[in-house]
Amino acid sequence: MEKFYLETDEDFFSVIDRIKRSRDNRIVLIVPSGFLALRSIINLRILKEESISLGKDIAIITSDSLIKKLSQQVNLTVVDRIKEEMRQEEWETKRQKEFEGKFKSGKKIISDI
Repeated sequence: MEKFYLETDEDFFSVIDRIKRSRDNRIVLIVPSGFLALRSIINLRILKEESISLGKDIAIITSDSLIKKLSQQVNLTVVDRIKEEMRQEEWETKRQKEFEGKFKSGKKIISDI
């Protein structure tokens, strides 16, 4: 599991780039309160779609209530603290449910376009 501590002035595309460059498939974003790049439902949807297309699981840790709420709306994992020993089965079960939901809904992911 790789942890990214985001800076308040970091832009959205640098976050996506860091995720793409990561060799780990499980990534935790530690997001400061007021982080503008993730206070947008559109950016969070793009983040979610990119994570699916890259085969990466993203979890978000933040004290920002708006980011938490919007992240949950797009089905991103929001946790209160880092669980160093998050079991592999939990990640796999989550990914399988997301994949099945995506498949059943007929939605296209970015890599399909």
